[in-house]
This record gives sequence, C-alpha cells and structure tokens, in this order.
Amino acid sequence: MQSNTFAEIVKGWIDQSFRTSPAFVRHRRQDGEFEASVRAPRGSKAGHLVVFTYRGDLWVRFSPPNMCYSVDSRGELVSIVRQLLSERALFIACYRDGAWSGTTLVRRGTVPKVKRGEVAHVVSWTGQYDETIGFPTSDGKRSTVAPA
Repeated sequence: MQSNTFAEIVKGWIDQSFRTSPAFVRHRRQDGEFEASVRAPRGSKAGHLVVFTYRGDLWVRFSPPNMCYSVDSRGELVSIVRQLLSERALFIACYRDGAWSGTTLVRRGTVPKVKRGEVAHVVSWTGQYDETIGFPTSDGKRSTVAPA
C-alpha cells in the first residue's frame, strides 16, 4: 500500500472531530487514499456521506452521481459534515439536457436558481427535503418535477 501523508492527516481530523457521532467506517485504499463513510438512514437517496482524499484534495460526497463537494480545511470539513447530517445544508446537482452542469450545497429553505433547460436534483440526508426542480413556468412558478 502506498504512503499518503495528506490521507493520514485527514484520518486524524475525522478521528478527532467525530469521536462519537457519526460512527464513520474508515478505509485506507490500495492507492494510499483515505475514505470515511456513514450510511444514510433507510429510504434516503443520499446513500452514504463519504469524506475522501484524492490526489491531495479533500472531498465530501453523497452516493448519487455528481454529488461531490471540494473542502479546503478541517474547519470547513467539520462544518459541512455537520450541516449535511442535520439537514441545514443540502446537495444540489443540476443537469441540462441530461448532462451534468454543476453541483453545490445550499442551506435548507433556499430555492435554487435553475436556468432554462436545467433540472436541479435536491438531496437531503434523510430524504425529507428531496425534490427535483425545473425552470420557472410562464406564470413564474417553479415546476416541481418529482422527488429526486
């Protein structure tokens, strides 16, 4: 197994910042990178919350495709993980004509700005706030397609 100093640092951050909850499953990959994951509640489309390193970068993701967010520091990592687990923050992945066009995090209650031709899939930790949002219709209302 390869050695990866940054992966070891991030493992330490997880160990120190989340001593009791959530109960991360930690995994050191053959390429030396690090992953820590927590399974989402039953019925959630989030699947897992995963913290992982990749080539010197730190990421947080949910299981669905393209739900990845780059993290710059230990403080930001801890804040984002706690906000996602408490559903104060939600993942949004946008698609234009079926092709991924971007991912971000938003505070719960924020209506995502969707451009013409785009669809935004909002995914929350428990699934309680999941929805799929389309471009506003001619009457100014957002078209809510179906739950994500």
